[in-house]
Amino acid sequence: MNLGAAHANQGRLGEAIRQLRQALNIEPDLAEARFQLGLLYAFRGNRASALEQYRILQTMEPDLAARLYTRIPR
Repeated sequence: MNLGAAHANQGRLGEAIRQLRQALNIEPDLAEARFQLGLLYAFRGNRASALEQYRILQTMEPDLAARLYTRIPR
């Protein structure tokens, strides 16, 4: 997850998404990784994928889900 954040901080959003997805394939219950992935999808305008992460987070971490939802473009 830290590697994904590092890529995002450097503007390499595609690589950040790839790293976060890889982390979630290994450990699907990483709520913070799902939140960050949802933010990246939202930032890139991929509403459907951001909403997918939001829906998963709703059951894991409702507060993080609510924070993500406010950042997803309408």
